[in-house]
Amino acid sequence: MAAKAALVLAFRKSGLSRVTLARRFGVDDKVIRLLLAPRHGTATTRIHKALRVLGRELVVESRPT
Repeated sequence: MAAKAALVLAFRKSGLSRVTLARRFGVDDKVIRLLLAPRHGTATTRIHKALRVLGRELVVESRPT
C-alpha cells in the first residue's frame, strides 16, 4: 500500500496527465487509471516501473528489530 501511495504522490507532483504518463509508460490510459486506483491490486514490479518513469525509485528495505 505504501508503494502505491508513493506512486500517487509522485504522479501528482509530476504535473503530468494520465495520458502523458501512459504514453511514457507504453500502456493505455486505462492501465494508468487502475495503477493509480488505491483499491486496485497492482504488482510491485509495475509500481516500481511507473515510479522510474516518473524519475523516482522504489526502495524496499528490511531491517533487524
